[in-house]
Amino acid sequence: MNAIFAPLSISAPKMQYNHIMSNIALNVPPVNQRDRIPMVAIEDVIKQIAARLHPQRITLFDSYAYRQPYPESDVDLLVIIDTPMSRVKQAV
Repeated sequence: MNAIFAPLSISAPKMQYNHIMSNIALNVPPVNQRDRIPMVAIEDVIKQIAARLHPQRITLFDSYAYRQPYPESDVDLLVIIDTPMSRVKQAV
């Protein structure tokens, strides 16, 4: 697997977030080669998000938070970041 890292641009917070999140390096085996996503891979993604976005909080929730995932479970993260954008612009 190739790790992809993108340079940061502070000019547009929402575009920056979307760009960063789409380029986080994921070191996760394919679904047919694993029972679940390894916790070390989840921790790696959380560290990358923290290093790039400096969020107020990152919360893991749902099946992985309760340590009861199924092979097809996804990883649910809530990432809270400061932004100068109004709530209306954030929602668009």
